[in-house]
Amino acid sequence: MKFGANCNIKYNSGSSSSDIDISRYVTSIRAGLRDGLTDIVAAISANLDKAITGSAFGGSDIVESGNLLRSKNITLNDSGDIIISYDVPYANLVHYGGYINVYGSNNKVFIPGRPFIEAALTSGYGLTPPDYYTIILNQLNSN
Repeated sequence: MKFGANCNIKYNSGSSSSDIDISRYVTSIRAGLRDGLTDIVAAISANLDKAITGSAFGGSDIVESGNLLRSKNITLNDSGDIIISYDVPYANLVHYGGYINVYGSNNKVFIPGRPFIEAALTSGYGLTPPDYYTIILNQLNSN
């Protein structure tokens, strides 16, 4: 994350004015935001696992081999973006649904989507999303 702060706060107390050096606060704010985003990544990661292994989609989990679950990659880049990806070829099919060809036949079968990422990030599907605001606020207060 990149934050910049070059400023002086001037205030008037009676007849004199003074500069306040806020650089120590900026360092604490940076640390709080960094730590808060790191905690958010961990909370989202745990919720993604719950969405895949839980019963949010019709009473059963969506784990067969465990490859989808193990292929999760969640990162926080320097801009503060949280990037979620799953590195198995069928991840989009599981998430969004679609048609597949039945082996040895020309028949297509529709596989309904099970939007596990949406389930992990929103209040749908019986999961509670992380309280992003509180996570950040707690880290800002502790720094």
